[in-house]
Amino acid sequence: MFRLFAALALLRGACALPNGLRKPPAVHSPPQKPSCSPQKACDFVKALNHPANPIQPAPVSLLCTPEEHCTISGTQLGAKVASGAVGVAGAVDMANVLVENNTVSGWPGSGALLSIFEKGSVNATNVTWRNGHSSSYGGCVDSLGDFTCTDCLFENCHADAGGGVNTDGGHLKLVSSFSGQFANGSCGGTKPCGAGCVCIASEQEASKCVGCTCYHTGQPHAGFWGCESH
Repeated sequence: MFRLFAALALLRGACALPNGLRKPPAVHSPPQKPSCSPQKACDFVKALNHPANPIQPAPVSLLCTPEEHCTISGTQLGAKVASGAVGVAGAVDMANVLVENNTVSGWPGSGALLSIFEKGSVNATNVTWRNGHSSSYGGCVDSLGDFTCTDCLFENCHADAGGGVNTDGGHLKLVSSFSGQFANGSCGGTKPCGAGCVCIASEQEASKCVGCTCYHTGQPHAGFWGCESH
């Protein structure tokens, strides 16, 4: 129901250090208290992370103009769903938002700024994901569902694998009109481990990993696609 364990085992093997040891991800900024502005951003976080949300909640959106300077800081979007699992479980739309400054470790430990559950779907445009630090996968974003990000920036994102984005299941679509969408990211394992992004899929499933197909690592019918950071 959750991750594809065989694929994860291959990913972990590809990114493991000798003797099974793991190097912890770099952390360059201390955790900060949750904050948000303007009020519509706070309402969005409250609706998205409400612990009483049903497993398939109603769609939630935060559509801002650049002039509104919508900012969410110190929060993991998708922190709770009613089943006890972690991750956005419904449809979410975002535009012109800065999401920044959060660290997660232990369980859930993935997707410090955004976690997407199996049935979740997030469509983001002109969103900056900055300063996300994870002890496992997806420094800024971790997804088991569908994640589309158009003209997004993943900056200073750090994890064991998939520094900016980690996806396992569902579809990933990263479309950018500019170069350098992965900036100053890192991953803690032996390279390559996707300092920019990791998309767990076979060579034949490249269509599930749009924007994250710089190279493929592992067996032809397993493994993962990935890109590095700049």
